[in-house]
Amino acid sequence: MTCTVEQKAHCEMLAKEFAEHAADKAVKKTFGILGVNIDDPEKLEDFRQDLRFGGLLRRAADKGLMATITVIATAMAFAMGAGLLLKIKGGG
Repeated sequence: MTCTVEQKAHCEMLAKEFAEHAADKAVKKTFGILGVNIDDPEKLEDFRQDLRFGGLLRRAADKGLMATITVIATAMAFAMGAGLLLKIKGGG
């Protein structure tokens, strides 16, 4: 069966509308599961701010972990150096 140009254009338009509708429905359902009403700009902005805050906390935790590791490594190096000096001087 062959389609006319008008039929093909109509089918493509219907397919595009169907795809857009399916995508919109999937997005609404996904955000609904997360408890966000995407039709309410205020709720959507709150959700964005929550995501940004989570990112800030993650980056701060990463920096805090690195600082903790640095402090522990420095303390261990200092303790080993002090113990070595004490041993060399004959105090231990």
